[in-house]
Amino acid sequence: MFRLVGQQAKILKAIRLDICKQPPCQSVALSENALAAKFGVSRTPIRQVLQLLAHVQLVETQAGVGTHSLALRQEDRISHHVVMGELGEVAARFASTKPLSRQTKLEFMTIKNLMQIEEDHSIDLMLDLSGRTTDALARTIDDPILCFALQAALWRMIRWRAHDIMSGEDGAWALTERNLGMLADAAVSGTTQDLLMGISQGAKRQVAALKESATAQKTGT
Repeated sequence: MFRLVGQQAKILKAIRLDICKQPPCQSVALSENALAAKFGVSRTPIRQVLQLLAHVQLVETQAGVGTHSLALRQEDRISHHVVMGELGEVAARFASTKPLSRQTKLEFMTIKNLMQIEEDHSIDLMLDLSGRTTDALARTIDDPILCFALQAALWRMIRWRAHDIMSGEDGAWALTERNLGMLADAAVSGTTQDLLMGISQGAKRQVAALKESATAQKTGT
């Protein structure tokens, strides 16, 4: 597994932001040449960024077609949260039961504080803090397969939540704030295992909420 630093890390975050601000069911073309010109770099670092984004299922590259953001299907939304819930439980079984490092605790505390003090509840803030949370969590997971799988599952959930916020859905921002706050509290007082179980439980609560909403829409209540 590899992680990007410096300018490449900034490029990675910028492209992630652009993808997550698009409707999740829409696929957008990503040109290496255009991105290289935009960020003032060669195609090589852009290709490395896109490779990492492919590992977490934000983009896909097809021969003769090029690279596109990976489109999600509305009918799969509940199953995406189910997968996250189950995957979180599996990862927790193999996670460390030791207290998290001071650096990791500080990162989660910073995320929570920024969420609470920022008055402008913009989609950019939500995506930045969600990305920082996902990156911080990834640094606590040693198994590369589990690490990439968890990141991929989390980014699908983040894209759906971003869609809810941009669509003006009631309670979407409050739910994001509550979830990030709970993870920060778990990081300060608990372990990687606690964090993963928190994510799993949050996903399962969202599954129940989505099913309840779908039932209400069918019955017209």
